[in-house]
Order: sequence, then C-alpha cells, then structure tokens
Amino acid sequence: MEVRYLIDRATRQFRSRRAVIEPERENTTFEQLNERANCLANGLLSLGLNKGDRVAVLLPNCREYLEAYMALAKAGMVRVTLNTRLSPKEHAYILSDSEARAIIVAGDFSDSITSLKSELNELQWMITLGSAKGDEISYEKLLAASNSADVLIPLNPEDVFRLHYTSGTTGRPKGAIQTHASRVVTTLNTLLDVVNFTPDDKVIHVAPLTHASGNLFLPSFIRGAVNVPLRRFDPQLFLETVQNEKITVVFLAPTMIVRLINFPNLLQYDLSHLHTIIYGGAPMPVEKLKEGLKTFGNKFVQIYGLAEATWACTVLRREAHDLKNPESLGTIGRELSNVEIKVVDENGKEVEPGNDGEITIRGPHLMREYYRLPEATAAVLRDGWFHTGDIARVGPEGYITVVDRKGEMIVSGGFNVYPKEVEDILYQNPAILEAAVFGAPDQEWGEIVKAVLYLKEGKSLTEEEVINHCRKHLASYKKPRSVEFWSEPLPKNPAGKILRRVVREKYWQGFARRVH
Repeated sequence: MEVRYLIDRATRQFRSRRAVIEPERENTTFEQLNERANCLANGLLSLGLNKGDRVAVLLPNCREYLEAYMALAKAGMVRVTLNTRLSPKEHAYILSDSEARAIIVAGDFSDSITSLKSELNELQWMITLGSAKGDEISYEKLLAASNSADVLIPLNPEDVFRLHYTSGTTGRPKGAIQTHASRVVTTLNTLLDVVNFTPDDKVIHVAPLTHASGNLFLPSFIRGAVNVPLRRFDPQLFLETVQNEKITVVFLAPTMIVRLINFPNLLQYDLSHLHTIIYGGAPMPVEKLKEGLKTFGNKFVQIYGLAEATWACTVLRREAHDLKNPESLGTIGRELSNVEIKVVDENGKEVEPGNDGEITIRGPHLMREYYRLPEATAAVLRDGWFHTGDIARVGPEGYITVVDRKGEMIVSGGFNVYPKEVEDILYQNPAILEAAVFGAPDQEWGEIVKAVLYLKEGKSLTEEEVINHCRKHLASYKKPRSVEFWSEPLPKNPAGKILRRVVREKYWQGFARRVH
C-alpha cells in the first residue's frame, strides 16, 4: 500500500468535513485540501519534474505544508524537508546532498535560497509562497494553472516517500530514505499504540511539521480529524487556540512543556478538551514530568524514535504516567506492537535485564538506507537491526530506560558516568531550568564531571549547593566536580534538544583529543 491510497480514501470518506483550521484563514475541507494537492502535484509534473525527483520543502507550519506533503506523495516525488530554524549554510548542504531539483519555499526564505542557487547545480525550480521575483514561480499561480484531476503516476510500496535528514549533532546530516511502505506502517503503528484518532479529534501543530509533529498528520487525516497548524510556539497563542478550538491532541517537545508549566495564568485557560499530550524528541527530566502531570493531569504519552526509524519505536502509555507508581516515569516505555527491540553488548549479544547495552531496532518501519552513504548505512544497519547508539537497560516488566548516548559517556578515574543520570538529579532542584553535563579535561582524573546550568528567572544557586545536592543522590564519583552558570539559555537543535556536545566543545579547545 502507498501513502496516496490512504490520502485518496480518506478524502472520499470525509469529503465535506473540515480538514484544516488556521488563524485568520477560511477553513479547508478534505475535498478542498485534496484538490489543491492534486493541482500542486500536476503543476510540478507539468514543469518537467518526474517520479523519484527530490523536492525540498522550506515552509513554516501552514496549510501549504500539508498540501506539499500530499502532492509529493501523490506524484511519487521525494519530499526533502528543511527545518526553518536551520542556517542558510545548513540548508545549502541538504539541498546539495539530496540533489533536489525543486524547492517549495515561503517568501521569508526566498532571498536566502536565491543567494545559494549558484552553489546548487541540480536546483532548477523555486516555487514561492507570496510574491514571486525573477525566475521564481508563484505557488498560487502554479496551482491555478493546473488541474485538480487525480494523479495517476504508477506507484509501488517500495518507492521512496521521503528523505529525512538527521539532526547532524555528530557530524554532517545524513539523509534517511523512507519508503511509502515504511510510512504506511508508521501510520498504522501510531493509530494502534500512540493515539487512536477519531473524527472528533483536533490536532494542533506547534512543534515543526518537518519533525515529530508532522508524523501525526497522516494518522489523523485518514481518521477524519482536523489539523490546526500554528506557525510558531507561543505559549499564550497556543493556550488560546487550545481553548477556543477545543483542541484534543498535541505533540510537544519537553522544553515546550516546561515553558507552559511556568507560564503565568496557565490555569485560567479551559484545556478540558485536550486529552492527549504526546512528547518526545529529547529526554524529559522526571521532576519536570511530575510537574506536568500535576499541572495538566494524566494526559501524557511519551514516544521514542529516530529519523532512521521513522517516528515512534517505543511508547510510554498514559496509564504508565502514574504519580502513585512513578518507577516508569524515567523510562521510554516499551516497544510498539509492530517493532522489535533488543539491548545488546558490543558483540551484538542481547544483555540480561538490568544490564546496560545498545538499543537495536528491527521492523518494517526502518529506513531503507542513508542516501549515497553505503559505509555509514553498513555501520548502523547490521543483519536487519538498526543500531541506535543509545545505551539503555531493560527492567523486569520490559520498560526501557535510556542511560545516555554511546559516545557521550564520561570516564573519570576509571569509572563510567552517564550524563543523563546526573542531569536527572540536577533537574530535581526547582531553581534549574536547563542543564548539560559532560566530561571536561582534567590532568589527574582524565575527565571530570562538569555541569553547565541555566537557572529560572529570579533564582540563584551556588556551586557548593549544586554539588551537595548531587552528593545526596549519586555515588561520589558521579557528582559534578565543577559547576558553571550561564546567563543565556543553552544551545539546542531545531527539535529543542539541548546540544550537550556544543556546550562541551568550549572546554576542550586546544586539546588534540576529546578524551584523556
């Protein structure tokens, strides 16, 4: 089965129902959204683009992003999503590496892309929302000049659906090839294990559609739900929209949940229709999750996944978010029904429950390969299993606890320290808003445990207070030996995850090696 079939079937079933609601725009029905997607698909084909061509999409959360999602799937073209928060240099790399022949771009970014075109030999067409300049093509004029007939390009399940680039925190981003078949499986996995959408649901998108939130579009669409894209995450606008539109489902990054918890007058908004808050993309400190449960109630569902594994691989269900039995709150839950997970040692042998090892994943939702990177593909896909680089342990009931990233373990005086374990303890202190723990160079110990903290407004701490707090909860060798307070928020990737490696780099400058 291909994505196009799911889209066309949902359109027939829910033709006159609302599909998209946007502030200050008319509502769009399923039929209208499908017709516009058909016009875009046929318009792209009329330009000379073909099935299998890569088409980049650089748009904020908006109806046109959803139209591009549908159109490219219908025409058998490969969607290359560009996060609006990336720099022009990062956009240029992905456009070049993917060999994108066209880009659909918001007017805000058209000048930036135009300035890059001399570096991009494959890029021929630039379709611009808003005013088109020079050789740009107007998005609306392209749709108006095209017909809304169903797209009849032959497709099969193994055709490439999307080229999704990793965040690139450990080097150049890599393009994970996702097929129509893997997207269909991911969609069914979502409905089976994460959220079972109905036509009564309304999904708000405040995290980027290019990332996790976008994975809720197709599952909700094929069940007749409404999608409500907002161009940015603004706590007040979010809360007003949830209240006024009676929103039922949202995906939020952990940093967004923390901002909402600390938002003044939060309790004055009626959030009673919001029944599911899905979170993931970065670790959620247990103490912050407890605050969220006390604030919003038992509405949380956690997912764990990667670009290479197409959205969710594990789920911590709503019933496992229990303040009376908090043992599972620090875990990523258990694998989805259609996913296999093993935690293995360096030889690929499954470790005993309670022992640390690397998470490996198998299932029909996995990427096919990295685009044009056979060696990198072979390094992570072995015997059908994807090796994530995440170190974890499995509890007696199958709950999986991520300890940390394989390459970020601190070795201090011969003892192994996982930064996340220390960060979880730091977040128990109510004055700390953001924390990054890493190994800093030391002549005696090789590495010492160092913590960089960003405090809540109006709060203060001393280094001694922080170390004493950790001493009460951790083995002595795990406590920070050095604490530094930053006056600005810590650097994050486009998904809102704190970039521990970027923070760490400052303290290793001038050293030939990053380990001692």
